Amino acid sequence: MFLLFKQFLTEWNSNKNQRTKLQQAYFLIIISLAVVAGFLSLLNSDFGRVLMIIAAFTAVVYIFNGVAWALLDAFIAPILPKHEAKKTAKRSKK
Repeated sequence: MFLLFKQFLTEWNSNKNQRTKLQQAYFLIIISLAVVAGFLSLLNSDFGRVLMIIAAFTAVVYIFNGVAWALLDAFIAPILPKHEAKKTAKRSKK
């Protein structure tokens, strides 16, 4: 189980797209908070309600973040100049 979790984190970390990683982290936090809030509401309904409000706030942030990136990619990113990598000259050994 530990090795499977470690492999999942390694594959997730190898993803170069930081936006995707951030959105996935938000989603994981939302699901975790909702599950924990459900279990804790059996013991203390007020604390479970507070955790669910935090999960709802995180869901709103998740949605606004996705909309902002979609608007950026649709309207701003095509206008920006493309970044070109500079070629470095290799030094020859004499």
